[in-house]
Amino acid sequence: MFFIVVALSFFLGILSLFAEKQHLSRNAQTITQHAQSLRNTCNTANEYEQQLRIFLEGNAFALTQSEQGLCAERKIFSPGLFLLGIACGILGALLYVLYFSFFAKARQIPIPPFESTQRTLDDCTL
Repeated sequence: MFFIVVALSFFLGILSLFAEKQHLSRNAQTITQHAQSLRNTCNTANEYEQQLRIFLEGNAFALTQSEQGLCAERKIFSPGLFLLGIACGILGALLYVLYFSFFAKARQIPIPPFESTQRTLDDCTL
């Protein structure tokens, strides 16, 4: 019975890792697209940041400032790595939970900066 659980958790862990990779890239793409649409509709940088903060907090992300600019930040638990930890023995799963709790860094998704889209007559060429 133990070997069935180990084999099943190993197989499900590998499948879950591939699904997580696709899901994370879709999340980054969705956040970037929403930020670009907000950038086009907002009038000021403060309004842009407030709307982004509301959107990200509703999706369990935090809006932070980094060297590159604004970032969406979230600490993401990986069920795939947890299942692989179970496949390596219960000790592996326990070690992953401890790593996630104390040492894992939050994943950052860069957000496009606010740029004023209002153009003056001098900028327009006819």
